[in-house]
Amino acid sequence: MTIMKLVWAILLLFVFCGISSNAVPTDSVTINKALDGTLLKYLEGLADSIPKDEKNDETSDRIEQLREALKEIAFFGLEKHEKEMEKGRTLSRDEDSKRNVSELITSKGYSCEEHTAQTVDGYLLSIQRVGPNSTTKAKFEKSIFNKTKPVVLLQHGLLDASSTWVINQADNSLGFMLADAGFDVWMSNSRGNTYSHSNVNIKDNRRKFWEFSWDEMAKYDLPATIDYITGVTNASQIYYVGHSQGSLIAFTGFSSNTTLASKIKQIFALAPISHAGHVKGPIRLAVPFHGVIYDFLNLIGYEEVLPSTSITRAVGRTVCSIAPLFCELVTFTFAGIDFYAYNRTRSDVFYSHFPAGTSLQDVNHWAQMIHSGDTQMYDYGWHDNKKHYGQHTAPIYNISTLDIPVSLFSGGRDWLADPKDVEKLRADINHTIVYDNTLDRFDHLDFVWGTTAKDRVYKEIILQIRKSEATNDNV
Repeated sequence: MTIMKLVWAILLLFVFCGISSNAVPTDSVTINKALDGTLLKYLEGLADSIPKDEKNDETSDRIEQLREALKEIAFFGLEKHEKEMEKGRTLSRDEDSKRNVSELITSKGYSCEEHTAQTVDGYLLSIQRVGPNSTTKAKFEKSIFNKTKPVVLLQHGLLDASSTWVINQADNSLGFMLADAGFDVWMSNSRGNTYSHSNVNIKDNRRKFWEFSWDEMAKYDLPATIDYITGVTNASQIYYVGHSQGSLIAFTGFSSNTTLASKIKQIFALAPISHAGHVKGPIRLAVPFHGVIYDFLNLIGYEEVLPSTSITRAVGRTVCSIAPLFCELVTFTFAGIDFYAYNRTRSDVFYSHFPAGTSLQDVNHWAQMIHSGDTQMYDYGWHDNKKHYGQHTAPIYNISTLDIPVSLFSGGRDWLADPKDVEKLRADINHTIVYDNTLDRFDHLDFVWGTTAKDRVYKEIILQIRKSEATNDNV
């Protein structure tokens, strides 16, 4: 209960900041100190009040991590915490918080091509192609990759968008680093998010538009995107990088479609997910009631979850530039706790692009996975399952048939891709794993937002692709 007090306090303060931002002084430093001071007093008493769970080692370890983090802030003070974590940085609003994904790319000196792939069921999927920076273009004009330039597809996770791959500085974003390395970089967007909000047959204000989950992303979005990219580039195979849900649709989609799988040279799975039975945090509290919640929201016509709108983007920019620590703690309530790698000075940028929206059915599918612990297709209910699948229960994906080399990058502090669930994934696809690295201090979003991903993840991906290309050249 004490942990939940922290969660609700953070969320309430976050909302308070958004509501009152127009009524308080515009001096962000003054506001930040005042709000942080209020939170500090709360944290001082909260750390010691968290009870220990002697019977559950796992819970005890998580609580101890939280207690240590709270005591660190309360004891040393927010000022020292900021100095240590954000040396030399300011809390001013970043211009990237006002840019869309194309502008994020071009503002850093890279070229951006806009492409659209159409699925067989009519959804128009936006894809961005990132070209090299003007300062690196000449360097790779005579590259060994010039004739057979490696093609890399980046696929975002739940409630995210392609912007997640270029949301940090140019030297700390995977999309830019791959382009600088001489690769042909493509970033896709799943149906229903900010950049893939159209269907040639259905308007997005109709219920039928939102009748999809990650099942359809694996079955329809992946083939449409990959076939489009291979058609434009004439590449016989491409590399695939998926974060969170982006890895889930890869495991399920490629194991179900061998023709599509033959076009993938290697999968790089960041915060990999195939099972979700051990998800932690506040999200889990709603799981037992997911059916009732879904039916009620569906009944009142709430079909799109957490879309990106001008209001949400403005709130994200304002709140996170004024009180970035609040946004940092809100992130930890669902992603896992890691003060070390979170780039607080980019909070306003992160939350002006995230969340990017999805369907209520997609979120409900995740709740079903957490409840069952299985890699299952969407459960429509006893009678409707018979119509969709020819059986009364939702079928289980057999991802053990996957036959593509896989590199796993998982986090020791990830609450959504929990280490126990990742262990189940390893057992399912052990025969395909060529690289496996558990980064002990990484939470779920450190793989795309974190300051340490550059050295601990991105450089390794680039190295592996180069080795793979060198091996192919020698064959």
